[in-house]
Amino acid sequence: PAKEAPGAGPAGPAPRVPVSHRQASSVSSSHALEALREGAGAARYTAEKAAIVSIGLTVHSTPVSLREKVAVPEAEWAQAISELVECPHVEEAAILSTCNRMEVYVQAVSWQRGSREVIQWMAKYGGVSEEELIPYLFVLRDRDAVNHLLRVSSGLESLVLGEGQILAQTKAVYQAGQDIPGFGRNLNGLFKQAVTCGKRARAECRLSEGAVSVSSAAVELMQMKLDAPLAEARIAIVGAGTMSRLLVKHAESKGVTKMTLLNRTMPRAEALAADFPDVSFDIQLMPEMLRVVGESDIVFVASGSAELLLTEENCAGLPAASAAVAGGGGYVGISVPRN
Repeated sequence: PAKEAPGAGPAGPAPRVPVSHRQASSVSSSHALEALREGAGAARYTAEKAAIVSIGLTVHSTPVSLREKVAVPEAEWAQAISELVECPHVEEAAILSTCNRMEVYVQAVSWQRGSREVIQWMAKYGGVSEEELIPYLFVLRDRDAVNHLLRVSSGLESLVLGEGQILAQTKAVYQAGQDIPGFGRNLNGLFKQAVTCGKRARAECRLSEGAVSVSSAAVELMQMKLDAPLAEARIAIVGAGTMSRLLVKHAESKGVTKMTLLNRTMPRAEALAADFPDVSFDIQLMPEMLRVVGESDIVFVASGSAELLLTEENCAGLPAASAAVAGGGGYVGISVPRN
């Protein structure tokens, strides 16, 4: 028999290699990846991070003919939010729709997919194609979306710098959202901070000085066009909402003590008139609109109607402005949709 080499012992078992150092087969790797995806740790490695996204149209870049189609009245915010959160990648939603902007804020589990779903919803709601909509849209994500809302609520993105109405509208979104399930915790906190920011901006930066709303700017414009004091013109206001209230306030500050107020319902018009005891109002309902317009020198239209009220056809036969304003009267429309 062969002799063993001197000093050589009997052959022992092969050395053990730690599991972490062993070469994994393709089969075991696939099983491990599948287990990771199905297990509790999947979200850490495979899920997309949720994002706050703002998508919308503004007065600075979008014609009113498109903005008015996608505008969402406050009465329809709840339904719109309900439809948005039914999208696969949208968890929370909010609507900020005013005369100057239509913006949708969402928390999306995937910002690309969520953005696509919001754009599709906006096109469907407005009855327009995505091709018509996309060139005018802005899309902002996370920090940029948050900063944009803070600028909006502060009046820095408004047509009239520092105007106060947008702060009230932002607050209205926050308040309405308390009763809407799709207005979730993250957007609730965002809009609450936006309201706080808007208040601080006006208090600390003196943004509320001068003509600080579209309504006040409209009154200033008509005063500039007239050769006579605004108080000498026969003024009519169509609508009795917030913008009409601001019109009355600024007209009164110019010395106007008489005006005609047209509205669809009497109680709301009477409530507005009651807030201005020093102004004499002639309150009329909408069936009298053309008669009142024909008897007025200046007509401000701030109605919430979704249809045109004053057209070229129905105003063609109306008389010209009175001699008191030297023919300098006219119509000023500040509604969206246009009336």
